[in-house]
Amino acid sequence: MQFSLLSSTWQRYLADARKKMNHFYAFLNFPSFVLNLPRFSTMRTLLKRYKRRHERISFNKHRIDSLVMEELTGSPFVTDIHSFCGNSVVNEFGMISSSNLRDGYVSVTDRLYLAAQAATGVADLHGIVLDGGNKTHLEFVVEEHQRSAALVHLDIKPGNFIVTGKRIMKVHDFNLARFLEKNVTSGNLCFMKRSDCGIYRSPEECMGSIHLSEKVDVYSLGNVIFEILTKQRPFHFDKKKKTQGMGIFPTIPHIYRDSNSTATLAMVEAIDRCFILNPDDRPSAREVSDILADAVYEIIKKENNTSSTD
Repeated sequence: MQFSLLSSTWQRYLADARKKMNHFYAFLNFPSFVLNLPRFSTMRTLLKRYKRRHERISFNKHRIDSLVMEELTGSPFVTDIHSFCGNSVVNEFGMISSSNLRDGYVSVTDRLYLAAQAATGVADLHGIVLDGGNKTHLEFVVEEHQRSAALVHLDIKPGNFIVTGKRIMKVHDFNLARFLEKNVTSGNLCFMKRSDCGIYRSPEECMGSIHLSEKVDVYSLGNVIFEILTKQRPFHFDKKKKTQGMGIFPTIPHIYRDSNSTATLAMVEAIDRCFILNPDDRPSAREVSDILADAVYEIIKKENNTSSTD
């Protein structure tokens, strides 16, 4: 990519991007004629102006980010990658971040569709299988419900999903993702530790557990669905925040629990299944996806039956 040949265009988009910063990153939205890519693409790059050094750890995070997107190109619910170099990634363009769904009107049925897509994206992420430590591939198998995932996102939240122009919700931003190492003696995947207690984080992360698994993503997925359903952040309806470490989870108002809507009740069920204190008792992301997908199929079936009788 010879940006020197497109200096005026590059400078124009760079200036625009500086107004739209997200933490230490600039998200540069390029029309197809700039990078010769289909439709729109987004370039995410680490800028020097934030005094963030281009260290080996940053390069490694972007390497993992790119590797995960490349390996998951078979999933329609994971952001596509077009190019990667150093601390810069060119990936699929999202019209909005899912965190923007709090603004404007989206029907409850469309919210169910988005929630199902988000859950399926996380399930596909957990479906990556390490083969001999050298090769990865995506495995869609029945046993996926029973086995542990080899990859954990570790930062599942609404801001790390995009919604495309075709209204498809896709998971992205795998900078914090970790591949779980395998115990060569037992053959089991090793656990890890990460201390963080933001509103989207799991109870075990809040408690500083050394036994973290992909179930932290499942809990966080519940928060994403919560926000899609209620249009509010977790703990918005509670006086105390960040109490998940004590087994006290965000309150789902009765207006949703008492609803007669198939879409609403499916999302409530999915959230309840994710908001479980013991990670071993939480379902897999694929099981959460199935709950929501079943509701989608039920709604489509009803619509087809209604249209056939008219």
